[in-house]
Amino acid sequence: MKGKKHTPELVEKVKVALCVSNNASQIAKDNSLNESTVRVWKKKYQEEIAVAYELKKQEFSNKAWEGIDLATRLANKSMTRALEQAEKLDMLIDVIENIGDMTEKEKMNLVRKVREMQNIPLGQLSTYAGTMYDKQALANGDSTSNVKVETIEDKLAEVLLKKMEES
Repeated sequence: MKGKKHTPELVEKVKVALCVSNNASQIAKDNSLNESTVRVWKKKYQEEIAVAYELKKQEFSNKAWEGIDLATRLANKSMTRALEQAEKLDMLIDVIENIGDMTEKEKMNLVRKVREMQNIPLGQLSTYAGTMYDKQALANGDSTSNVKVETIEDKLAEVLLKKMEES
């Protein structure tokens, strides 16, 4: 239907969809439009869509950095807490190993449970932080490969893991 009038709300909805996806066919289908109408609007509002896309990309990038910051802060707190408790747990393991009323199997089970308390589940935090870093870098058009970021938390985790393995 050439010349059919569409509501301003529908036009805005399609422009928003075009900021997220270039799939005019799918956008047309989702909005019960002819694909050629979507393509015309895409061309007509190209600059506006590009500006909105860049704003959304920057917004996503900023939120990714916020997530990275939160994950790092949480990891720092976890590491600090782990370091504070490591010595106490080591002393508890020594006490358990010197208890005379327990069988060796009971001692080993109790020591294993205490060691599990020392286990710091930073894998999920580091995966989250790494994923968000990659997404943020991609949003900024930066490379996500050949980058090695080593933090003090990485070093502390490595030292703690070695110490736990030695125990």
